[in-house]
Amino acid sequence: MVCFRRGDRSRLIYSFRVHRGRKGEPKGFTWQDNRDLIVRAHNQLKGPIVLVRDNLRTHLMPQAIGNLAAANLDQLAAAVKRSLKKTQYRPHLIDGCLIGTGLTLTS
Repeated sequence: MVCFRRGDRSRLIYSFRVHRGRKGEPKGFTWQDNRDLIVRAHNQLKGPIVLVRDNLRTHLMPQAIGNLAAANLDQLAAAVKRSLKKTQYRPHLIDGCLIGTGLTLTS
């Protein structure tokens, strides 16, 4: 989730789920996962939020991990987490995502 608060840097707030194919394990985010992510964003931004969803299930990572030859799912998950963490500290990438929406970021 890309977040913006006037006067602060833009933020990437994310949650990560690894699907291991176990019986009864959800393949994607549940409504509780989405709720928890929204609550976390609300707490970090310390104020009300406006949520805009695009309903797109797949998003490209800003940094490609295509050259990775992961030996197992845990290595792949660790590489994705590292990439997300790096993106959190690159506000110009996050700002690009916000600008790309075409929404006005002022009230």
